[in-house]
Amino acid sequence: MKIALFDVINEMHVCSSLSRALQGLGHHVHDTGRIWRGHRRAVAEADVARIDAAIDSVLAWGCEALLNFRAGALSERQVGRLREAGVRTAVWLPDDPVLHATTYGAVVDAYDHVLHCGPANVLRFYDAKGHAPGVTFPFWLCVRQWSWQWRRETATQELVFLGNLHGAAKLGRYKLLAAAAGRIAVYGNCPVDPYGIHRGELHGPDALRAVLPRFTAGINLPQRFADYARTPYDFDGLADLGSFDLPSRVLQYAAVGLPVITISAHPPSAHFAPVLHATDMGMALEMLDQLRREPDAAGVLSADARAKVEAHFSAEARARFLIDLFRGALQPRKMDIAQREYTYQAYQGS
Repeated sequence: MKIALFDVINEMHVCSSLSRALQGLGHHVHDTGRIWRGHRRAVAEADVARIDAAIDSVLAWGCEALLNFRAGALSERQVGRLREAGVRTAVWLPDDPVLHATTYGAVVDAYDHVLHCGPANVLRFYDAKGHAPGVTFPFWLCVRQWSWQWRRETATQELVFLGNLHGAAKLGRYKLLAAAAGRIAVYGNCPVDPYGIHRGELHGPDALRAVLPRFTAGINLPQRFADYARTPYDFDGLADLGSFDLPSRVLQYAAVGLPVITISAHPPSAHFAPVLHATDMGMALEMLDQLRREPDAAGVLSADARAKVEAHFSAEARARFLIDLFRGALQPRKMDIAQREYTYQAYQGS
C-alpha cells in the first residue's frame, strides 16, 4: 500500500518511527515533513495554497491512504479532495480532548478514521457529540531506538520529570514538583524556577536516552482537564472528562526501563499498569526511598514496564493496526466501546 504521512508533531521521532515500521511491513511511505505549525487552522491564502501544493504532491505520488498527524493542517475541503481521489484518510488526535473546541471537533467528520489518544470516556464524549466512532490509538515509539538501559546500581540520581511548565494550564505542576526540590531534576520549558529544579531541555531520543537511566524513577503528572478552565481551550464538559495519564513521557521512561511513579488523585488507567501510584509528592518520595532500599523490586518494575512497551506501544504494533483500519479489516462502526478502546492491544510489535 502507498501511504502518506501528512505533517508531523513536535516529537518527530513518533512520526518517523511509524514511517519506518510501515516500510518494514512492505508498504511505500511518503513523508511530507512539517507542513503546518500549531493547532489553529490555516486561513491566509498563501498558507492554504502551500498546503494544497502538498496535497498535489501526495496525489501525484499515487497515494492510497493518508494519516494526518496535525488536524489543523487540513480543512474539510482538503480532506474531501483526498477522499474524492480514492484516498482512505485517518487523523490522529494527540491532544485529545483539549483541542476539541478549537480544532478537532470541526474536522474529524471529514475523515474515514479517527484515532484518539484517550480512553473510553473520550470515545463516549465524541459519540455523544454525534461524531463517527473512533478508536483508541495511544502514543508509541521505536523499541529498538529506545533500548532498555536502566540499571539500579548505576542510577545515582533520584527523580526526573519530563514536561513543560509554562502556560496557564501547567502552572500548578511547578508547585507540586518543587516539593521535591533537591531530589528532582526537571527537563522541559520552565520559564521561572525559584526552587532550582530545572535542568534545561532535552530534544530527541538520543538526548533523552543519555539522561533518563541516571535516575531511580520518573515522575508522571497526568494532564488534568480542569486546569484548562478560563483558557481559550476550555469548553463545557472538558473538566468532567477528568485527566489523561498516558502521555509520551510514560513510554519514554518505561522504554529505557526507568520505574514510573504517577502522582494523581485517582489511580492510573488500566492501559499501562506497571506504574506506582502516589496521591502526592510526599507519598512519591516514600516510594522512591523504597525503590532505593529494594533494588530487586525496582528491577522487576523496570522489566515489567519495558515489557509492556514492547508488547503494546511499539511503532510496529501501531503500523499493523493502521493497515487493518485502512484495509477495512477493522470497522469501528461495528465495534462496541470496549473493542474500540482496547483493540490496539491485539497488535504486537516485531
